[in-house]
Amino acid sequence: MLRDTIIQKAIDSGLDWKGPWDSTSCYVVNDLVENNGNVYICKVDHCADANKEPGVGVDWSTYWDLFIEGTAGTSGTSGSSGIGGTSGSSGTSGSSGSSGTSGSSGTSGSSGVTGASGTSGSSGTSGSSGSSGTSGSSGSSGVAGTSGSSGTSGSSGATGTSGSSGTSGQTPLIYVDSTSGDVYFYDATRGKNLGVAIIQTSSSRNASNTTNQYLRGEGDTPTNLNGFVLPWDATLTSISMSSDSNTQTWSAQVRKNESVSVEAFLTSINKYSEYSQDDNIDFNAGDRIQIYCSGSSIDYPKVSLFFRRRF
Repeated sequence: MLRDTIIQKAIDSGLDWKGPWDSTSCYVVNDLVENNGNVYICKVDHCADANKEPGVGVDWSTYWDLFIEGTAGTSGTSGSSGIGGTSGSSGTSGSSGSSGTSGSSGTSGSSGVTGASGTSGSSGTSGSSGSSGTSGSSGSSGVAGTSGSSGTSGSSGATGTSGSSGTSGQTPLIYVDSTSGDVYFYDATRGKNLGVAIIQTSSSRNASNTTNQYLRGEGDTPTNLNGFVLPWDATLTSISMSSDSNTQTWSAQVRKNESVSVEAFLTSINKYSEYSQDDNIDFNAGDRIQIYCSGSSIDYPKVSLFFRRRF
């Protein structure tokens, strides 16, 4: 039948036939489904529900385009086979994403100021000279006058008080885990022990019209289907996001374990890039991390998350 022939050619060209639409399935761009006799093609990654049912749900046109209208007709006679087309050349591989930058070292504590020297005590006043004895009359020698008494010594000046010592700079405490040998420290800002090493995961979408969908990781698979799994208890400490436009507003949402609840988010308003450094969101070992782009027609969005192992 012509309908089956069209579907087969669509599959041969790279589209993915999924059969009848299923309200419990998730679909990605270029998936084909059948519903109520019509064939539809997916144009936005999503998980199915009643509002998105192709041709029926109130929001169906946001996620689907009509591909073939009407039920299948009777089979026509077979046409002669066409000449096989030549194979297209393979597309070039996309470039690898750049590595995230290392976190900056903490600043050293400042040295305490030296206390001021105490002032010198004032010199005591000199004692007054004794009066000279009177000269004897000529002839026999007069009696020698008595010597004047010595003046008293002045008292010593009081010693100046010593200046107080300056406070010492704080030194962060570094520890080594006895089981794994990993190095960690106490993060006073977040109030917990965190590893020195940084765990990074990134997701992106290589398209200029990304609208309200999960970004993709390795193998170009949406993170709601194959998200990054944390190997330890960890804390999200930083988020960075970027796109190819500085005239768009969108949010990077962090979700986990196929839930639509938002654990953390960062919003970019008319910028090429945005980042945060003061996040403090705890996750557990085994949590699957998903990254969602909330926005309309975003150009080539990319989001990176930075975790530290929690001890």
